[in-house]
Amino acid sequence: EVDGTIVFFNEAEAVCDLEAPEPETLEPAPERRKKATGKKAQDMSGLPTNRIDHYMTEEELTAEFGENGWKQLPDAITRRYRFIPAKVEVDEHHVGVYASKTDGHMIKAKHPKSLLHGSPVSASLAAAVMNGKYVNAVPLYRLEQEFLRYGLAITRQNMANWMIRLGEEYLAVLYDHLHSL
Repeated sequence: EVDGTIVFFNEAEAVCDLEAPEPETLEPAPERRKKATGKKAQDMSGLPTNRIDHYMTEEELTAEFGENGWKQLPDAITRRYRFIPAKVEVDEHHVGVYASKTDGHMIKAKHPKSLLHGSPVSASLAAAVMNGKYVNAVPLYRLEQEFLRYGLAITRQNMANWMIRLGEEYLAVLYDHLHSL
């Protein structure tokens, strides 16, 4: 409403002041920061480094420069990130089983208990599925495709069943304990 009149379409014209002076600049110029030197080296400093040498052989140097016609200068060093995708390995547990010759009783050697009885899921695989699904919000069908690229054929139904069973067997205990406090 301008001067008691309702203005719908020409509000800009109704409220403008043509006598107002125009500003010198519309926005202040952004401050230009200098590029931080050494940031790439600082980012790479905590990562393990593999040295890969690329040198010419004595024969190649002699063919290029002649006998004793060359000298070694300081190496040119370039650094590149190398990403190694996840690897999938199988842990095959061989558990010794022993039986008595006299009374027939049997015993197994000590071995780590499986996370879910009768399931091939390990703690590291369960953590990868939980991280992908609940931390990174990746749907199970995409996790299934990603694991397939690593050579691991796991269906999304198996992953869903694992998450439900792990929640019931492990996280429900923690949940109940926290609610009892």
